[in-house]
Amino acid sequence: MTFITTTNSVEDTLDVAAKLAARLRAGDCVELVGDLGSGKTHFVKGLAAGLGYKGEVTSPTFTISQIYSLPGDRHLYHFDFYRLAGDHLIAGELGDALADPQSIVVTEWGQTMHAVLPLDRFRVSLEASESGGRQIKIEGPSSRLEGLK
Repeated sequence: MTFITTTNSVEDTLDVAAKLAARLRAGDCVELVGDLGSGKTHFVKGLAAGLGYKGEVTSPTFTISQIYSLPGDRHLYHFDFYRLAGDHLIAGELGDALADPQSIVVTEWGQTMHAVLPLDRFRVSLEASESGGRQIKIEGPSSRLEGLK
């Protein structure tokens, strides 16, 4: 199933992400797709807030990964592979995160790690418009996206 919406502000983007977060379960993977400045990190901020995280969420462009502790002994792993080209050490770290049954994994620039990413992941495409808004397309299981607004 595919859900498509347009947001007009950062707050709207955070809200869409929080609504998706309410449908995520431990063990899920979310692949974020979009150009630089398309709102991927803001989307992760909304996901984290929707999952109950109260702290600051930052882009892991230079650190490659961030791990956020969530309520219920869960974790949100946030990977950014922008500067990598299939690094096998990071592929191992990503594989470990995906194998953690208490985790939700989010990737940016995941095309370099497609061999490691699960086929049943959510795929969120973000595209910035000249007006400052975003077109957001979320692909995933129908049973989990049905009724998303």
